[in-house]
Amino acid sequence: MEIQHDRRRWLREMLNPPEIGILYTGNQGFIPGIHVTKQPTAFYVDLLNRSMGGVILKTKWEIEPEIMFHLQIYSSLEESWEFIQVRAKWTNKDTTNPEYNLIGVEFEAPDQMMEQPKLDQAQNKKIPLPCDYEFLRNTRLFKSVHRNVACPLLNSLIHKKIKAGERIITQGARNDSLYIIQQGACITKVEKHKKLYPVGRSLEGDLIGEMAILAEKPQSDHIDAETDMQLWGLKRVQFDKIVTEHPELRNFLTELLAERFSSQRLLAEKRIGKYAVTDTIGDGPNSIVYKGIHAELGIPVAVKMIRHDLAMDLDFLRGFQKEANAIANLNHKNIVKVYDIEERFRTLFIIMELMEGETIGSLIKRWKTIPIAQTTAFLIQICSGLVYAHQQGMIHGIIKPSNLFVNQDGGLKILDFGLGIRHGAKDLNLSGATAAYMPPEQISGSTVDERSDIYALGITAYEMLTGKTPFSEDNTRTKMDMPLEHNVPDPAGQVPNLPEILRRFILKTCAKNPDERYQSAASALNDLQVLAKSYGLESETQPSKKRKMLTLFLLYNEEHQLELKQLLEEFTNKTRKLRVDLKAADFKDI
Repeated sequence: MEIQHDRRRWLREMLNPPEIGILYTGNQGFIPGIHVTKQPTAFYVDLLNRSMGGVILKTKWEIEPEIMFHLQIYSSLEESWEFIQVRAKWTNKDTTNPEYNLIGVEFEAPDQMMEQPKLDQAQNKKIPLPCDYEFLRNTRLFKSVHRNVACPLLNSLIHKKIKAGERIITQGARNDSLYIIQQGACITKVEKHKKLYPVGRSLEGDLIGEMAILAEKPQSDHIDAETDMQLWGLKRVQFDKIVTEHPELRNFLTELLAERFSSQRLLAEKRIGKYAVTDTIGDGPNSIVYKGIHAELGIPVAVKMIRHDLAMDLDFLRGFQKEANAIANLNHKNIVKVYDIEERFRTLFIIMELMEGETIGSLIKRWKTIPIAQTTAFLIQICSGLVYAHQQGMIHGIIKPSNLFVNQDGGLKILDFGLGIRHGAKDLNLSGATAAYMPPEQISGSTVDERSDIYALGITAYEMLTGKTPFSEDNTRTKMDMPLEHNVPDPAGQVPNLPEILRRFILKTCAKNPDERYQSAASALNDLQVLAKSYGLESETQPSKKRKMLTLFLLYNEEHQLELKQLLEEFTNKTRKLRVDLKAADFKDI
């Protein structure tokens, strides 16, 4: 059969997602014309598209035209491997990522001089071979990451054999690798007072040593092989290289840490500084919130863990670090109180007061719409909190129902200060923002200020009353275009008996032009007061009263520590009813 060499006539099919292949450089580990510093005997490549006569490879390695080599292709549809001899015909740089090359190869007739490697009997294999790939693609690491990350990960894995009884990881040592168990079992042990206590067992498919890529700190336990084992190791330095090129891999770090915090095993890594994580409270697009407790004082807290894709964004991190002190110093009854901010495990933890209740977003889901009087009461509290924050030089940036928490007594608190756009920001780093609540100036990349919060407040008011946002298109791009081209619909058309004051309030807060909105949260609050009086609602025209601080030092003997903890817990419960914020600090023994 004659091979077709005119590539323009090949019937090509775009592969989405791309197929995967293994390029073999020969039995001796070297083929002239394949340029790498240390040429591997095999490495994984992405197959971008395929025809009857050839395929395009994507790889970091350079291959000169007319070089012949073996290629093993995995078909995700047929779930099988095909071994093919190929010849490179052309090479170009990938315009989307200049670090990669695109190699066009033709399928060749089998060459008797080029022997097919005995793949499954390969000794000292450096990367996973087809039989290993079948296993790895179903592990949690590969299931949880984007398909584009598969080849870099596979090329970075190192095979390791462990004998039964051998120690894989040593407590107190600095481990530099995460391991996937392909065969065998191991025991996790904690050493205390020169005695070993088993605390867990890991089997095929499990991960061990994951703290190596989460924190550069000594290992908290021993891991010993129970049986002969085969492992695939990924070094932290290799992981960091891949995550720099593929930021989507950051999500895997969040999954690892979330699993550790939800584990029932008593591990030291479940502590964030002075605070021990206990239960999961909620899971959102930017963070996971846990219930925690002050390990020494027994004071309950909420621990918000920022997802790694946001926390590892340098622009966000620098901005948040600059505002951390201001966030912790915000002190208003309508703003959630932040006690501490910790940087650990390659992310941020915000330690806050623990509240009982639900968000306005949850209320809308349950009630469909919120009554006019209750909406007015909520708006007054939100405005009051924004007046205070704006006076401190801070804007929120992502006011929306899911960031507004209602306590069981009806009191409202604004969440997530510091996770939005900073005052006067002109960049388009919109991490955490929800398109439906973004003002036109934020969408277009212009300066945002207090009036941007006022716009989001108006959209939130519209949603509370109607049960939906003004521009509810499913397509995010369309949703972001609508505020630039259209005014917010008149809510009176959907809400019978809507008071004229509230109607004007929504239309004014949601004006496309910031100059046509309320110029401050205080002026918006003043207009709401007129409506509030008709419903007998509490006035919020006056700023919150200045709070005082009392410092109390407790010097105690160690034998009284348990009784003191119980006393402090009772004291904390009583002070909370008085809206007193209690903070504790550890001091060195006297």
